[in-house]
Amino acid sequence: MITLYHAQNSRSMRTLWLLEELSIPYQLKEFDFKALIQKQHHSESYLKLHPQGLVPLIIDDDLTLFESGAISLYLCQHYDHNNLLSPNIIDKKPYALFCQWHFWACCTFEAPIWSVVKHSFLLPKEKRNRNTLKSAKKKYDEALAVLEKELEQRDYILSDRFSAADIIIVATIMWYPKPVKNYPKVQAYLERCQLRPAFQRVFKR
Repeated sequence: MITLYHAQNSRSMRTLWLLEELSIPYQLKEFDFKALIQKQHHSESYLKLHPQGLVPLIIDDDLTLFESGAISLYLCQHYDHNNLLSPNIIDKKPYALFCQWHFWACCTFEAPIWSVVKHSFLLPKEKRNRNTLKSAKKKYDEALAVLEKELEQRDYILSDRFSAADIIIVATIMWYPKPVKNYPKVQAYLERCQLRPAFQRVFKR
């Protein structure tokens, strides 16, 4: 059984959603989100597992793995036996695009959203920066425009079939979904993904 170190509303929501979608047995070790941000849970034992004390982290037999994108690719490769949420690794082009959108979501897409969250409400007021917030909102809009254009061609990021790449994207949007209303294709996409039973189980906990 997989052990997932998790905090609600953090990046580990991506991992928890994927575990639910693939019906992989797991147990949770939960941290409080505020304690996670303020680094109040950094016990010596956990720092031995994750040197920065962050989540998600999974333990699967003798493997300890962190970084949500790496965990997603690992779970798909080793547990998605029927390729329900991921292309087969031997299918060069579909798998390459699958990885592309994973890393786009974890890097290009996530960065401005995280800055918006921090400088809107997460950081103490004295540490928030209006110029950083303005720049981050602009970059978030630019990323949403990219997503809008992609979704003009299909229902999900890779095809008309839901995949683990959509989990990474949508779970990230959930940090700050307010601007999505200005992008009708993205709004419809978000609503489609939110109807999934696994999403409901994870985000309505």
